[in-house]
Amino acid sequence: MSLARRTALSTHVDARGRLIEILRRPDPAPRGHQVLLTTAQPGHVKGNHYHRRKTEWFFVLAGTLRMALRSRTGVEESFTLSAAQPELVEVPPLVSHALRNEGSQEVLVLVCVDELFDPSDPDTVPDLLLTSAES
Repeated sequence: MSLARRTALSTHVDARGRLIEILRRPDPAPRGHQVLLTTAQPGHVKGNHYHRRKTEWFFVLAGTLRMALRSRTGVEESFTLSAAQPELVEVPPLVSHALRNEGSQEVLVLVCVDELFDPSDPDTVPDLLLTSAES
């Protein structure tokens, strides 16, 4: 069983370009939704934490990265995500996650969260999974 739900996404292409529907959620979010764009320079890591309440969805817009996951029971997995193969990864609460840019260009990642960030209650618990190439 996987720690995160991975969904291959359909790409619709015509002469004008591409269309990829990344996330479709008909249910209202009682805690709000937040959409973020995060970037990482080659060899650098983002994340290395888990959330007690939040579910996050990750989609690579440009570049290639390594995603590492760990459950609270210690089960680990990692895989490569690339803009060249559109895929949505849903990380549930209590699963540690980290992203490392494995390419030679800046990686762009769209992150959707099912709870608005609150600095007074960030719901972010540090947990080291990956280190930067410089470490």
